[in-house]
Amino acid sequence: MSYLREVSRVNEAKTCTVSGCDRPRKGAYRYHCERHARARNLYGSPIGKRIRRTAYVTERKMATHLVETNRQHPAIAEALKLARGWRDGFKHYDLPVRHHEAWSVLSDKLVVNNVSGETLLIEMVAAFAYMMLRPNEHGLTSQEANEKFMGSALLNVVPRGKYLTESNRLRSKRVSGRVRQLVGAAALSEFGLFLSHATAQLEQQATARTDRRINFTRPFSQPQKEALAHD
Repeated sequence: MSYLREVSRVNEAKTCTVSGCDRPRKGAYRYHCERHARARNLYGSPIGKRIRRTAYVTERKMATHLVETNRQHPAIAEALKLARGWRDGFKHYDLPVRHHEAWSVLSDKLVVNNVSGETLLIEMVAAFAYMMLRPNEHGLTSQEANEKFMGSALLNVVPRGKYLTESNRLRSKRVSGRVRQLVGAAALSEFGLFLSHATAQLEQQATARTDRRINFTRPFSQPQKEALAHD
């Protein structure tokens, strides 16, 4: 018997590490059963689950109002400019090679299906607000889970199914968890400061629905980043 088979045999005699699950582990090095290992790969957590776009309809409506009524605000204007750049494609960015596939998939879906940068930004704000304001509903318990959720939210702006790319190649509806995570990680890295301020504004409006003016400043300025770092 080979070493790998022996390790698999020993590991599969143990039970899944998820609380309450008594299924055997799958494979040589996994700590979870097949079901929870699949959830870990798809959603970033063994107890993760698919979150449908309908789960954060309220946040999307609030994000739409925030962006559409404040397009001239410096913070939103700058975020919209960056979101339009994302839509136009990854070639405009000096990205690590590992990000190219993710950027290509996202750009193809957005451009070919005429999704605007504004729609992309609204979806980012809505998904981020859902993560931050309703933590007890979604089970996003890790950075990886947050990244995969954000990536899925952006990729799912376009309905699932096969679609043509700009080069007339037919892409499958299936997008790997790795690509979803890279898209989400890039979004949280590039827009994270803006999304934090936008979510704080949505939370304020949700609790006090009186003053609709927004009061955060430009989202990517260095002084603001330094101030946050010292908080």
